[in-house]
Amino acid sequence: MQTLINRICSKIERRSINRINWIRTLYFNFRLLPYRQAKQLPFYIYGKPSFNSLCGKVVFKCPISRGMVKINEQKIFAPSLQTLNTQINLCGTLIIRGKTMIGCGNKIIVAKGAVLDLGANTKITDFCNIDCWTNITIGDGSTIAHRSQIMDSNHHFVVNINKGIIAKNMFPISIGKETWICNSTTITGGAKIPNHCIVGSNSLVNKDFSKEGDTCLIAGMPAKVITKGIFRIYDQDNEDMLINYFSNCDNPYSINDEDIPSLMGEAVRKPLRIVNSLFG
Repeated sequence: MQTLINRICSKIERRSINRINWIRTLYFNFRLLPYRQAKQLPFYIYGKPSFNSLCGKVVFKCPISRGMVKINEQKIFAPSLQTLNTQINLCGTLIIRGKTMIGCGNKIIVAKGAVLDLGANTKITDFCNIDCWTNITIGDGSTIAHRSQIMDSNHHFVVNINKGIIAKNMFPISIGKETWICNSTTITGGAKIPNHCIVGSNSLVNKDFSKEGDTCLIAGMPAKVITKGIFRIYDQDNEDMLINYFSNCDNPYSINDEDIPSLMGEAVRKPLRIVNSLFG
């Protein structure tokens, strides 16, 4: 009975901080989308985000469903204090490939002629800066943690007296699928991060890591490959199982080679095995 009461109260409490702003939701959808798409309300807008300019366009590369893209949504377990509203300046093209979550306090700029391509199940958490002037691609299932920034332009030209040149100041950025960009990371123009990678907190990623292959831990300022053969688990069922496992045991959980494709999403996801001996 107490469990049922807790579930009901938690639902009420979450709704008290996460109210859909229907006026902004209707405005955003019908401002950017053709009527046949807008009436499905694929964008849900929470709170009071600011729309500095919405003269660009949105392209869906997936079936449209109601509320599939959530903007300015608060998460009660997020590590950042969620008191600021997201700002959006969309003059270029925003590509949506599936469900997307954009949290609070973000600033997202897509300049005229630029393309911001968000993969399915992308999560941009809180207080992030996405500054797109050419092309930024974020792969399916990737997470951009709080206070990170992704900027494909430095906005200024720099003179190199020694070489007698002025270099180009903007280059595309590519982030692979199911890649975890940890908090307070900066990613600059020309950066390429492979699939299933982890970028450590407070890193500066300013070069192409695509030749390093997938499943790398990248960290540092500037960033370098720390180790290979490591990636984050995104499947909720397996995360729940591992939480249960480590609540009863301090030893690492052993996996077999056959588990890896499923954990990486390269095959049909399946639950990890529960080792009965460790649970009595």
